Amino acid sequence: GDGEKALEYYDKALAISREIGYRQGEAYQLRNIGLIYMDKGDFDRALKHLQESLKINRGIGYQQGVASQLGNIGLVHKKKGEKTEALKCLKDALSILDMHGLVYGRKVIKNAIREIEAGE
Repeated sequence: GDGEKALEYYDKALAISREIGYRQGEAYQLRNIGLIYMDKGDFDRALKHLQESLKINRGIGYQQGVASQLGNIGLVHKKKGEKTEALKCLKDALSILDMHGLVYGRKVIKNAIREIEAGE
């Protein structure tokens, strides 16, 4: 519940991941930081961190991470009221999950798509 303290620890973990060259850990910490900014309503910072995480996940070929970050980016766009961009990201995430037989995050992504399409 303490976003500021969490940011402090995630920043430290991010620095360690970068120092040792652990790209998946770097992507994971960037995602965590992005999610905290999303919770705080700082959508621009959230997108910056989530997009950086997405880029790393794509670079290392970690498809679950790609799908997760596309889903998270879609959720940020949804919160910003940018429904077209949100749907694009969420549907891209769902497509990657389907393509690779992945299930983590599927329910959240499908619910978000359903809510946007229903005008909620």
